[in-house]
Amino acid sequence: MRPGRMPRGPSLPVIAAVVCAAVFAVHRLPDLPGPAWLVAAAIAVLLALSRADTRWLALVIAACIYTVVNAERRLAGRLPDEATGSDFAVVGWVAGFPTGTPARMTFSFVVEEAEDPRVPKRLRLGWYDAPASLRAGERFALTVRLRAPRGLANPGGFDYEQWLLVNDFGATGYVRAGERIEVTHRAHSRDTFAAGALRAARWVCAPDRAPGVYDMRQVLGL
Repeated sequence: MRPGRMPRGPSLPVIAAVVCAAVFAVHRLPDLPGPAWLVAAAIAVLLALSRADTRWLALVIAACIYTVVNAERRLAGRLPDEATGSDFAVVGWVAGFPTGTPARMTFSFVVEEAEDPRVPKRLRLGWYDAPASLRAGERFALTVRLRAPRGLANPGGFDYEQWLLVNDFGATGYVRAGERIEVTHRAHSRDTFAAGALRAARWVCAPDRAPGVYDMRQVLGL
C-alpha cells in the first residue's frame, strides 16, 4: 500500500454478492440463531466499523441481523401448534384472485376481526362448494378450521412451507361456514343527486369563494 493512501474494500458488486450469499445462508439454517448470536453480531459490527477497509462487513452483518429479526417476527405470527385443528370465527376480506373451481376454491384471506387473538392476520384457505361469485376484495364472516403452516419439501422441488412463510401466511385451513358481508345503497329517485349537484354549484359560485381546489367535505361543511 502506498504511503498516505486509504485502504479500500471490495467493489460494490462483490459486496452485493456477499450480502446475497449471507442472507441465503441464513435462510438455509435449520433453526434461527438465538439472542446470544445477535449480541455477537452487534459486537462484530462495531469491530468492522473500527477500520475503513472492513466497514463493508458491517453491511453484510446488518443484512443477516435484519433477515433473522424479520424471520422471527413472521414465525411469531403463525398459529401455535396447539391450536391446530381448532375452529375460529373470523371477519375479513379476500386478498388476490381465488383459484380453482367452485367445487374447491383456494384463496388468501386477510383477517380484520377474530374472536381468538391467536389467529394470524393472513390465512391461506380452501373452500369446498364456494360461492361461484367469490372475488377479490369481498368481505366475509367465516368459520374456519386452521392448522399451523406445514409442507413437504422434496430435494429440488417446491417448498410449500417456505412459500407460506415468505408470503406472510400464518396458517392454512378450510372454510366450514361463511356469509358474505355486503353494504348496498339504492336510490329510488334522481332528485337527491340533482339537489346535491345544485348545492355544490351554488357553493362553488358564491361571490366570496376564492379560486382553489376543494373537496366534498368542504362543500358539505364537514
